[in-house]
Amino acid sequence: MAQRPPVTYPVLTITPDTGGGGGGESYETYPNLAGFPATGETGVLYVAADTGKLYRWTGSAYVVVSDVPAHAASHGDGGSDEITVAQSQVTGLTADLAGKVTTTRTVNGHALTGDVTVTKADVGLGSVTDDAQLKAADLDTDTALTANSDSKVPSQKAAKAYADGGYRPGGTDVAVADGGTGASNKAGAQANLGIPVVPMTVVGGGGGNHTTTSSTFADVNAAYSVAMPAVAGDLLEMEFQVQVFHPIMGDQARIKFAVAGTLIANMPTNGLFYSIPDANSHFFRCSWFYVVQSGDISGGTVTVRPQFATNSGTLTVRNDGTNGKPLFIVRNWRQ
Repeated sequence: MAQRPPVTYPVLTITPDTGGGGGGESYETYPNLAGFPATGETGVLYVAADTGKLYRWTGSAYVVVSDVPAHAASHGDGGSDEITVAQSQVTGLTADLAGKVTTTRTVNGHALTGDVTVTKADVGLGSVTDDAQLKAADLDTDTALTANSDSKVPSQKAAKAYADGGYRPGGTDVAVADGGTGASNKAGAQANLGIPVVPMTVVGGGGGNHTTTSSTFADVNAAYSVAMPAVAGDLLEMEFQVQVFHPIMGDQARIKFAVAGTLIANMPTNGLFYSIPDANSHFFRCSWFYVVQSGDISGGTVTVRPQFATNSGTLTVRNDGTNGKPLFIVRNWRQ
């Protein structure tokens, strides 16, 4: 009988008898059990190739020595001689699999069958641009903005506090000229910007007729007094518009203005005068400009009054209320 190489089974190894007294059993392989010889031989193992089962001849029949199919010691995955082993028959396999995620699990629709690439849309940031975003560390919360940094952005609160605090370059006041008007005072700025200068105007009261026979200047009437808000350096315009009557032709009605109770020093000695052309009533209007001095101010205002005198006879200053003309007007052309 021809010698065959050993056959390895899961439970035993059969070594053919080589005639050297080794005591090994020979084996024969047939396509199936039905193909075995009608009468077998003692000491020979028979292999059914279709099932891989091993048989022995008892003298009257073939009996299975092992019902575990013959299996190669090693083979490639998916080989034709694969065997099925229950999970429970592999030591530790159940515990190992318990810590694993099944491939049917997904991450935002991405199956876990391979590496998963997560996009910004997967985490709810699909509308966010790829531009660099402002970080909290980029905010400047110093209300004085002393860092003066080009890499910081002032917070809304810091910017508001800075503006509300009236911060100025170098901590000094900014002149009007620095505001871009090219002027050094309010009037100049208004002119350069095309804004008309509108003076503060106060109209004096008065009423009734007021007479004098004196050549010394005196108040026409206390009712004509005007208290004008002013500061030193303000330019005042004083206007007196009245109706005068003198019975003597050629005589004069003379007017001066008093500031804070003192006649304006630079007015003509005889004042502003009007020569009476005839013994009738005449309208007389005169005005004068004056720069307010610090000593003129009391409680934030300057008191201005008209005064009048005559050369001779009786001069009457008449209230022109019937024609609606004001008697005394003071304007402050603040610079």
